[in-house]
Amino acid sequence: MLFLIRLGTTTTGLLVSTMVNMFILPPDYMKEISQQADKNCKSTANTISHVFQYILRQGENVQVDIQDIENLNQKLRQTETLIQFEKDEVRFHPLLGTKKTVFTDVEKRLHHLRLIHYHLENLVNTPIRKLSWNEQERRIVLKAAEGLAVSIANPDSYHAARHQTQLERLTKLFLGG
Repeated sequence: MLFLIRLGTTTTGLLVSTMVNMFILPPDYMKEISQQADKNCKSTANTISHVFQYILRQGENVQVDIQDIENLNQKLRQTETLIQFEKDEVRFHPLLGTKKTVFTDVEKRLHHLRLIHYHLENLVNTPIRKLSWNEQERRIVLKAAEGLAVSIANPDSYHAARHQTQLERLTKLFLGG
């Protein structure tokens, strides 16, 4: 008899907790995902600035902390984990309207940050002995990198015309046109 009472109370407890988690208090990772994505954007922007200053100003005691790049990688992984949790939760509580749009935008932004991180890591780990660019060419590249960093850290500061101008300068520099 004691067994049946315990079985009944345990079953009741499991049912109540499941109902509370499914209908009353479902987990919502969106706020934390958005906050971490914003922090990741700022960290990526700082890393871009440091890496390009390190590469273009060789001999001026500019250093890149490899640990910063590794910390950024860890933050990106944490945000990707939260996104996966949210995707798993969507099966039970679908995202609607604005929340779905925000989630998709954050997911795309994180994907772009992951690609940028990959390329920054490659730049830092590639041994560059001497650049053949003159000072003006280095300034063009550094200005474009700084513009990219500012746009990533603060998306409201992005200007398509300015970006296009920098892209044309870089294309001319690299293609010699």
